[in-house]
Amino acid sequence: MVRTESAVATVPVESALGARPRGCYPSHMIVKFFARNGQLTMFGDAATALLKLLGHSGSIPGAILTADLPAALAQLRAGLERDGDTPAPEPGADADQRRGEDEDARRPPVTLRMRALPLIELIEGAIARGSDLMWERG
Repeated sequence: MVRTESAVATVPVESALGARPRGCYPSHMIVKFFARNGQLTMFGDAATALLKLLGHSGSIPGAILTADLPAALAQLRAGLERDGDTPAPEPGADADQRRGEDEDARRPPVTLRMRALPLIELIEGAIARGSDLMWERG
C-alpha cells in the first residue's frame, strides 16, 4: 500500500536538511521517483530534503496524488526561492571529509535548486498527464 499525504505544511530548509535519527536512511540510499511520464533516480539525502520542501514528511516509500501535485509544486518552488542556493546534501562521504579534497574546492557546490530541476520536470509532466508522483527506495 502506498501512503499519501497532502502538500500543506511549510518546512524550512534547516528541517529538510537537519540531522536524521541514527541508522535512518543512509546518505548512499537511492530513491526512485516515478510517474506515467517517466522516472528519476536521486541520492537519499537530497531526495528527502526535496520531499520535505514539497510538504511531505519525507518518508520513503510514498506518493502525492494528482490533485495535490500543483500545490506541492508551488510549495517546492517557494522553498527553492527561499533556500534554493543552499548546498544540497552530499552523497557518500561525510561533507566535512569531502571539503578537504582539492578537486571539490575548485567546483561550486551543487545546490538544492540544481537537484530539484529534474524533479520539477517530472512533476510538471505528471500534472500534464494526470498522474500521481510516487517514490520508493532504489
